Amino acid sequence: MNLSRTATPRSWASLLPISIAALMLSICVGDAKAQTYTWNQPGSGNWSSAVWIGGTPASGSTTILNFGGTTSYTATDNIAGIFTLNQLNFDGTGAGTTITIDLGGTATGLNFGGISPVLDIAATNVANITISAATSLSASTVFTNDGSGFLNFTGPIAAGTNSFTVNGSGSGNTSISGGITFTGASSIINSSTGTGATTITNITLGGATTITNNAPTALRLRGLINAGANNIVFNGTGAGGVNGLNSILRLTGNSNITNSGTGDVSLGILLLSGSTTFTNSGASNFTLSSTIFAGMGRSSGSPIALVNNGSGTMTLSGVTNFLVPYGNVVSVGGTGSGNTIVSGTINFGGNGLIVNNGTGTGVTLMGAITTLNLAGPMTVVTNNNNNANSLTILGSITIAATNASFIFNG
Repeated sequence: MNLSRTATPRSWASLLPISIAALMLSICVGDAKAQTYTWNQPGSGNWSSAVWIGGTPASGSTTILNFGGTTSYTATDNIAGIFTLNQLNFDGTGAGTTITIDLGGTATGLNFGGISPVLDIAATNVANITISAATSLSASTVFTNDGSGFLNFTGPIAAGTNSFTVNGSGSGNTSISGGITFTGASSIINSSTGTGATTITNITLGGATTITNNAPTALRLRGLINAGANNIVFNGTGAGGVNGLNSILRLTGNSNITNSGTGDVSLGILLLSGSTTFTNSGASNFTLSSTIFAGMGRSSGSPIALVNNGSGTMTLSGVTNFLVPYGNVVSVGGTGSGNTIVSGTINFGGNGLIVNNGTGTGVTLMGAITTLNLAGPMTVVTNNNNNANSLTILGSITIAATNASFIFNG
């Protein structure tokens, strides 16, 4: 008996769906491959005409650009419009040299896009890197400096609602000096493990923002922090904390500013247009220093509340100026064991009130008020629920108006 069977031939039409699927898969896989371009130009040049390994770069969410060499040069992006890339890598091996990325022609800026975009400086890089090109982030982006060269990003960064992270294990400093702007809630993170310092100058917030420092060195904030009426939380595990003594924090509405990290936080000039609550909730110290202008653009009071719920020390120092004529309040309280120190000079433009209402076991208004200038009735209330809390005025009190008075109540 012949048990063999003749296979029924399949027509080419029956194979078509499989062929199309295979073709589409091949196209998708091809598109997902990174396109790598390495600068091979002897000296400065334009991107469109320079010598590259890999050909003239094409904008795309998988594009990788590599820059290295032993000499100083400027690589000018003159490719029209926005140039999107996923990685921007540097490994300059010439000591004392500088690699500069700028814009020319009809180019309008760089865009970090794709999956996990990064600017990466290799551990072997000794060159200084300067980037003056305007840059946008279409995804959360990391700038990594593992080298010993200085990264100076002088171009403005439009971050949208994406997080911005600086890290690295090198000794080279990183400076974001062209400003960074957010349009919604976001975060700024410093996770560097090396000895290089990170400085960010001019920040515009578009929503509630978390500023995190996990580094052993301080995250330095400089210039204007234009926060609007948004809340800010400082946190992180880094001992360096946040040093904003040379910054100006501008708040245009009611806001909460909180320190909940391991490292100390300090802020410089404060421009306050609404009621502002500063809260310390950890073991670190929170210092508000330099000059404070409270009540800008308001006709009613602009309370400042210092809430110490932690074990660290909270300090209000420098010169505090209340610009509105009445309803000005400095409220001090909290449930923690840390001391709260009010020092320096407080100028009340009219009626003023200092309230000490802490309930914590060790919360104390130490009150080293060097000068208290009164232009109207002044009341001090010590509404303590714990005898350990006290109000001590160690400085002078100046009554500047004939209708001014000073009343203790509590």
